[in-house]
Formats: sequence, C-alpha cells, structure tokens
Amino acid sequence: MVDCSLCGAATPVLVSGVPICDACCSQSTLDHERILRVLRTKVESARRQRELANDRFGQIIEAVPSQTPAPGGGFRLAQAGREYRESIRAMDRAIHNLCEFILKGIVPDDVKLRKEGALETSNPPKQALA
Repeated sequence: MVDCSLCGAATPVLVSGVPICDACCSQSTLDHERILRVLRTKVESARRQRELANDRFGQIIEAVPSQTPAPGGGFRLAQAGREYRESIRAMDRAIHNLCEFILKGIVPDDVKLRKEGALETSNPPKQALA
C-alpha cells in the first residue's frame, strides 16, 4: 500500500505510476487539468516578474555610465540585484512544482483542493527588501 498523491489515504491503486485512491480517481482528470493550469499560470507569472526585475536591474546599470555608482546608487543596485535573484528563485520554484506535478503527481502545498472541487491557491508573503 502507498499513500494517495492527492489526499494521502492509503491505496493500492496506481494510475500511470502515480498513487491515487478510488475517491480521488473520479475527480482526478478534472482536478489534474485545473491544477496544471494553476501551475502553468504561476510559471508564467514568475517569468514575467523575472523579466521586470531584469529590466530594472539593466536600467540601473545603464544609468551609471562611468561604472561607478553615485552615492546611494550602490544601494539601489544591490536592491535591484536582490530583487532579480529572488525572482529567479521564484521562477525556479514554480518550474520545479510544475515538473513535480507532471512527472510524479505531487501537488504543491500552496495549491490545495477544497471539498467542493474549487482550487485554492495561497501565495506566501514576499519578504520586504531592506
């Protein structure tokens, strides 16, 4: 017996190598498509955020023609760099979650199914850049 990848109940049933109990199996196709759509949307959103952060970082670099930032410019550059690195980490997490779901059927903790069948997503709060 293995644990269902959707609800955690013990089940002997494997669907395409992914453990799914009888209760989840009836909803699995519809839920699978909705979860996949949410995860793909998260990847696209993270990609857009990375592009915006990259553009901001590039604009700050271009604003310093002598390669030596003005007073306070170093802080702006460091802040833009942190924002860019965080956007890359967020994109990596989104891609990882999508791959884990496609390959192993693992639903990420921030995408949950409610009893009514509606998807519930939670986004962890962003850390303030100091």
